[in-house]
Amino acid sequence: MNHTILRRSFLTGSLATAGAFAVPMRARAQTTAAAPAWLQGLEDWVEARRVDWRVPGAAVAIVQGGQLVWSGGFGTTVTGSAGAPVTADTLFRCASSSKQIAGATVAAVASSGAVDLDAPVSRYLPGFRTAQWDEYRSINLKDMLSHRTGLPRHDLVWYGNSTLTMDELIGRMPHLAMNAPLRARYQYNNLMVALAGHAAARAAGLADWDALARQTLFDPLGMTRTNTTIAAMQAAGDFCQGHSLSPARTPIPVPLRHDSTLEAAGAVNSTVKDYANWAIMQLARGEFGGRRVMTAAAVDAQREPLILAGAASGEHIGRAFYGLGWRLDTYRGHERVHHAGDLNGFTSRVTLFPRLGLGIIAFVNMGGSPFPNNVVMDLSDRILGLPPLDWSGQAIARRNTREQAAPAAPAAGIVGTQPSRSLTAFEGTYRDPGYGDLLVSRAEAGLAARYGDMPARLAHWHYDVFETRDVRIENGDFGGLKLSFLPSEDGSIGAVSVEMQENAPPVVFRRTA
Repeated sequence: MNHTILRRSFLTGSLATAGAFAVPMRARAQTTAAAPAWLQGLEDWVEARRVDWRVPGAAVAIVQGGQLVWSGGFGTTVTGSAGAPVTADTLFRCASSSKQIAGATVAAVASSGAVDLDAPVSRYLPGFRTAQWDEYRSINLKDMLSHRTGLPRHDLVWYGNSTLTMDELIGRMPHLAMNAPLRARYQYNNLMVALAGHAAARAAGLADWDALARQTLFDPLGMTRTNTTIAAMQAAGDFCQGHSLSPARTPIPVPLRHDSTLEAAGAVNSTVKDYANWAIMQLARGEFGGRRVMTAAAVDAQREPLILAGAASGEHIGRAFYGLGWRLDTYRGHERVHHAGDLNGFTSRVTLFPRLGLGIIAFVNMGGSPFPNNVVMDLSDRILGLPPLDWSGQAIARRNTREQAAPAAPAAGIVGTQPSRSLTAFEGTYRDPGYGDLLVSRAEAGLAARYGDMPARLAHWHYDVFETRDVRIENGDFGGLKLSFLPSEDGSIGAVSVEMQENAPPVVFRRTA
């Protein structure tokens, strides 16, 4: 989801060869306005970039002057014989590009008077608490939507968990370590955004955030193909399968997976055509199709810079700030608001230039793909008539150099060591009140672990430390974790310590069975 949604990248290797992606499928791009000069040859240019970036399928839409001026689909929905041509109406998972929708729904509820963005969120979620509650009790919806709460990501709480409820998540929050003062530091956090959407839905008297998004945005904007669950995505038809890359740099379809508490933080599934309507409304400060969908004040509130989110990036991209679900900066001197997403085999980017009335949307069905970011910047140069910087070409050259470099030697533990006892002694259920259950069992080749819906095999590292190794490609973030088993007073294994979150203390799962 933004950049990558998890604590470490879940890419499994460098990108595959271009030939594997030269799919002879392309939906005709559609132009719905008088054709400006920059449209000449655009369809062939995007298709060439898709091949360059080695993605199975891509969709792009451009809005300008209050209307959709161009959209197109390229490649295939899934590799292999089951694939169909991608069109501008094909569904993709939007991942963290959902956060701009999250900010808008909460701002809309605030404009109705049902919530106060500056009030403690515990007013709307009475059970909400965090660790060190006296210090953080004033956390509000602005803090949650702008990633300034002091809570690091803790993404493994929700990632790969299809059964966790929002009430259960609220119950876990006091047991998750904070690591920064309130409003002092930008720290991307999916849990807080999900809970902000949940709080707004409750305040609006609705069942869940899906109902809030549908009532507030999807229905008024005619986003008829947009939904927020995997079941709805599959029922709607014409959807993409996500992909990841094998160590051999070939695309592998990633099973679609529902993370039950993701909601406002990244659950939206949509098409570039539907998102074009969203972009048109944003650029018109709340108006769409001759009617007002949101107040102009609510749109402006989403773009208020609330926290510094990054330094300037070279001479072309200015300092970044974060608002209510939007990243705010300048690109080559032009004000820009944007957001990216990356989750389970999909990557997305939605970029607006509010003062220029321009919006560009790019979705691909390849996890961690540089295509959306680089292609959107290349398109920005093209549409704005700026000297081209060839972001894609530069990035591809860097990628090729990395691929040709000798791989780094893998890390290793202390050789010649053995576990302190038989492997059966490590079997059991281990529990942490914030992270839930971690199961360890015997497997044919040694030990196995399971956390949420994610299985892994355990490889001996040294002494009583084991390392998780993925058994499914989509679970990359559960790989490479060190499980340090700890003895209890009676000499049996009583706990296991795991660094579940960087920049936070290890989580100690206590043995319960």
